[in-house]
Formats: sequence, C-alpha cells, structure tokens
Amino acid sequence: MKVLICSEARFRKTGIKWIYGGNSIKYQRYFPEHIKENVKVHYALSFCYTFEYNEDVVWFAFSEPYTYSELQSDLLRIERSPKYKKMFARNVLCNSISGLNCDLLTITNLGRNADKKVIVLSARVHPCLLYTSDAADE
Repeated sequence: MKVLICSEARFRKTGIKWIYGGNSIKYQRYFPEHIKENVKVHYALSFCYTFEYNEDVVWFAFSEPYTYSELQSDLLRIERSPKYKKMFARNVLCNSISGLNCDLLTITNLGRNADKKVIVLSARVHPCLLYTSDAADE
C-alpha cells in the first residue's frame, strides 16, 4: 500500500494532481501509553515523505478524493445523456445540514407504472466507503 500525495507545486508545474508515494510505510497496532485498561485495539499508519518543493502545500490521502462537485458533475452528465434518458431520474430527497442537495436517484423503466420490486442502495454514508464512488461512474 502506498500513500496518495498531492503537491500543489507539482500540480502547477506538471498538471499531475495525485501520485502514489512515501516510503517506510507501516500500518500497525498502536498502544497509547496513557490508556492502561483493556480497550479497543488502535492502529496507526506511519510513513516517510521527502518534500520536493519549498513552501509547498502537500495533501496526503488514503484514496483519491471524490468530491461533492465531482459527484454533481457525473450525475449531470448521466442525466443529460440520451442513453440514460428513459431510465434515469434525479430528484432532491433532502438537504444536508450545510444546505447541499442529497439526491434521490431512480433507475428504472420510467415509461411503465406497473408494480415493481424496489431496491434501495445507499452510498458514501461514511468517508471510508471508498469504492462506492466508483459505482456511480461509468
């Protein structure tokens, strides 16, 4: 496993946003010294990184971020696609505390109103649900 790294200076210079890097990467059990009782096991990720540019802003991530803006762009692209026009509907289910739309996506034969079985899928409930973002992408 490598760490994802985004250097703003590298991005300005090369156009490359995220790369895998780091060395001496370890993921191991961690025993906090201040906790003396038997508690849940903790794990810690540690790694070394050599900064390439002075006064750079560098981001580290477990996986490449899939932002709300990217999601909205992907959904708009799908919504406008003639290929999906007859089977895809998008409505606002509710708003988040910060006012962002929480979309309700309906994927079905939109022309038929017969009784249908329903499947409810929920994705990206927690930030560590990494691979659910790929499910929405073609």
